[in-house]
Amino acid sequence: MKRSTTMLVCLSILAVASVLGCEPEYDGLIFSLESDPPGTVEVGRQEVEISSGVAAMFHVDIESRGPEAFDDSTELELVSQDTDVFLVRRGEGAREFVLIGVWEGETEMEVRLDCEVVDRVNVTCR
Repeated sequence: MKRSTTMLVCLSILAVASVLGCEPEYDGLIFSLESDPPGTVEVGRQEVEISSGVAAMFHVDIESRGPEAFDDSTELELVSQDTDVFLVRRGEGAREFVLIGVWEGETEMEVRLDCEVVDRVNVTCR
C-alpha cells in the first residue's frame, strides 16, 4: 500500500511538472507594419518611436522563449500609460493594433497577456 501511494505521488508530481513545462514563455513582440504612414514610425522589441499626428497599423505576434508557441487564445493587450502622448487602438483583424502619436513626449506601453502585465515598452513621440 505504501509503495503504491509513493508511486501515485511521484506520477502526480511528474504530471504537474510536464503541464507547467509546456507553457510558452514571453520573450517579446514582433511588429509587422501593415500600413504606409507618413512620418517616422520605428518599432523595436523595447522601443517605439513615432511622429505626433501619425497613425500606423501593425500585426503583432507574441514571441516565445521556448519551443512552445503562444496560440490565438492568448489575449494580447497593448496599453498606453499616457494617452496625451500616445494611443493604442485595436484593429479589425486578430492581433492588429493601430499605434498613434498624439503629442511630443515620452511614455510607456504596457504589454498584457491574459490581463497580466509581462512587459513595458518605451515610447517616444516626436
